[in-house]
Amino acid sequence: ESQNVQWYAVNDSFGPVGADGLWRNRPSASDILLSLKTSGVEDKDSVVLHTIAEAGDGAAGGGMDSDLLRDSNLLQRLSFVGVEPIAFMDEERGKVSTEDAKSCIRLIDSLPQLDLLCPDSHLDSTLQEVGYNSGSFHIVARDGPNGSILYERSADAQVDTSRV
Repeated sequence: ESQNVQWYAVNDSFGPVGADGLWRNRPSASDILLSLKTSGVEDKDSVVLHTIAEAGDGAAGGGMDSDLLRDSNLLQRLSFVGVEPIAFMDEERGKVSTEDAKSCIRLIDSLPQLDLLCPDSHLDSTLQEVGYNSGSFHIVARDGPNGSILYERSADAQVDTSRV
């Protein structure tokens, strides 16, 4: 009828490079550079990095999960950078807060290279509401079972909007 289970972390899985490192500088730029070196990848044109970054106001890791995207040694090796910013929707209001959208804008503006932004549709909607339109990059706004909305944002306007 009843069962006692003793659970424990294995191989430091809750240590600084495990769950305790979530949303922090893991993997770091040096981790990725070492991986590229170890795997023998020399051709810059073949290296694409797409990462998830916590973008909301007061992010748990303090934005450290995006530190690697500001490392010049790593950026020299990348041909394409994509970021999936995470900001959680306020369940009561049914949308991402303006504060979280502005925090996401600070993240985006802090990145020296950005080719693709991949927010969910709620964050993308709030980014548009606050009037964010600086920078030039492609956007794929994820909209769950409805597919994704693809467009290119430039400092002037949004163009080529389509749903896939």
